Amino acid sequence: MPGNVTVGLNGSPESFAAVKWAAKEAVLREVALRIVHVQEWPVPPEHVKRVATRPPSNDHPRETRVSSRYEGLLEVATAEAESAHPGLTVSALNQLPAPG
Repeated sequence: MPGNVTVGLNGSPESFAAVKWAAKEAVLREVALRIVHVQEWPVPPEHVKRVATRPPSNDHPRETRVSSRYEGLLEVATAEAESAHPGLTVSALNQLPAPG
């Protein structure tokens, strides 16, 4: 059966619970699991403070790249799903919001 089960992850306990549920559904449906995170916009206050206090530099272009903080969340969620369901194909996507 083609397709996958797609679930969103934002780092909250509820989103990790959703990943667990989605992994079970993917196994039942015999499809892959796809975990997606879209970086928050507007950015969280702690991120604004970090960027505002960072000295200006060309080494840090405006935040047009995905954050490693969110990559870590995806790695944890992926590892948990794979551990709970050996053989389940799991992919993860860390996406920037669409411009505009």
